[in-house]
Amino acid sequence: MIANLSRAAAAVLSALAIAVIVATRQSPAQEPAKPEKIVVNDSGGAMGSWMRKAYFDNYEKTYGIRVVETSPTDFGKLRA
Repeated sequence: MIANLSRAAAAVLSALAIAVIVATRQSPAQEPAKPEKIVVNDSGGAMGSWMRKAYFDNYEKTYGIRVVETSPTDFGKLRA
């Protein structure tokens, strides 16, 4: 049966097959926008300095996202 197809019919079938493949192919997931910064709440002091050296500096260089450190608010301010 395939041998009996004309060149025009074969071209139409080929174009149809390509159209089906393209139409059913899933597009890759779009990457979300990269944030300018992330905020990390740490306890500060020596532990905060260690976290900066061990993790945050390397993260900023690798991903180009700034890491902003904050300290927790004391309980009295949270109550007010």
